[in-house]
Amino acid sequence: MDVVDAAVIAVVVLTFASGLLYRLRRDVLGPLGKRGRLLAFAALGIFLGWIIPLNVGSPDGWASRPAVAVSVVALEAVILTALIVDSMRAGRIAGRHAKN
Repeated sequence: MDVVDAAVIAVVVLTFASGLLYRLRRDVLGPLGKRGRLLAFAALGIFLGWIIPLNVGSPDGWASRPAVAVSVVALEAVILTALIVDSMRAGRIAGRHAKN
């Protein structure tokens, strides 16, 4: 398995995790703020913005370069981390309001 194939698997898993966290957070905490929605849709946009050119473009195109693949995985990981931090912060705020 080369770097690009491994990156595709990693990006699919990270995007799925972002979507799952988005749905869980929306169902548990109620409506999301603007930042949570933007992060979730950014993860989906990056996924589609890379997968479509990878599958439609030429085999030597920009999307099939290992450096681009690793960059996309890193970007998806950063977005998932930001969504996790935002969810934890929102959970604490919701908990604080519930106590009072």
